[in-house]
Amino acid sequence: MRSVARAAVRTPHHPSEQGEGAAGQLSSAEREELKRLRRENREQQQTIEILKKATAFFVKDNDR
Repeated sequence: MRSVARAAVRTPHHPSEQGEGAAGQLSSAEREELKRLRRENREQQQTIEILKKATAFFVKDNDR
């Protein structure tokens, strides 16, 4: 655990500390990650809606 803490202390976390953009702005890597995460989120929301509809269909079908 000690080595992890030391690495965390030495690792710059802020974009301005990494030399990638000004404070308050996203780096290109962060923008790409945000784009990827938003796409994943949208796909997961679509999957959830499909599963809700399928569940309702099968519950309705079993009630007959």
